[in-house]
Amino acid sequence: MASELEAELGAALMGAEAFLPREAISRLKGSAHSFLKVELVRGASVATELLSTYPLRLHCMRRPEATWCFVLTLGGGLCSGDNSAVVVAVREGASCAVRSVGALLVFKANILSHTGLLGRVARGGLLAIAPPPTGG
Repeated sequence: MASELEAELGAALMGAEAFLPREAISRLKGSAHSFLKVELVRGASVATELLSTYPLRLHCMRRPEATWCFVLTLGGGLCSGDNSAVVVAVREGASCAVRSVGALLVFKANILSHTGLLGRVARGGLLAIAPPPTGG
């Protein structure tokens, strides 16, 4: 399972090279990762594969319309120099919504930190990124 998900990360990062700086790509390749694959199983969108490394976690819930996944960071946020990447693969006909539980915090940011969300969506699939509102 991990090798297929790592291949998804590699493919997503290669596609991201067109719009992300080279430095950001190299940092994300050596970062904390969360991998998620959502497939259509008997007419319902299901998280069939899920893997996270510290400090990231994904909490997924199956809803009638889609699989909902929340991105969590242990400890409340990133520390200076932390890098993280979330890779979501949505297969044909499946639907997934990705949210975070609050604003992403970065503590003691005197060294650059990078975070990224990379999605690969098959024909007929749907990936909705729905960050929480910020400011007021």
